[in-house]
Amino acid sequence: MKNSFLAAIFAGFAIAFCALAEEAPNGFRAGPNMAAQEANLKDGFKLSDKAKEVIGVKTKSLGSKPFSIPNTALVYYGDKVGVYRLRNGWFKLIEIQKNNKVSGTSSISSSDLSESDQVAIEGVALLRVSEMDVFGGEE
Repeated sequence: MKNSFLAAIFAGFAIAFCALAEEAPNGFRAGPNMAAQEANLKDGFKLSDKAKEVIGVKTKSLGSKPFSIPNTALVYYGDKVGVYRLRNGWFKLIEIQKNNKVSGTSSISSSDLSESDQVAIEGVALLRVSEMDVFGGEE
């Protein structure tokens, strides 16, 4: 229920910001006074602290391999599955391979993840909405 309420609030803010937002020269919807402050295809997108708070983003360090994450961190898009990696303040959707699933957690692997990375474990649905707004839809 809380997530639905937050999603509705975020959607309202997103619609309001969309009406007022200008695209950056690179065509992405990001800027210093917006929820997404920076964006590029290589690194992903940076969110303001307030946006992370409203979305309810929580992260977890990956630690050593094999990586084990809560199933709440998984993002299903198209026929793929991924996680939102947080590296140096940048969120980026990383396609992963699920190796096995055990009681609320999954063992994952990806050549784009390292032991020093963090992954979003809460707020991932709204991170996806944010990413689609920043980059203009499906990637």
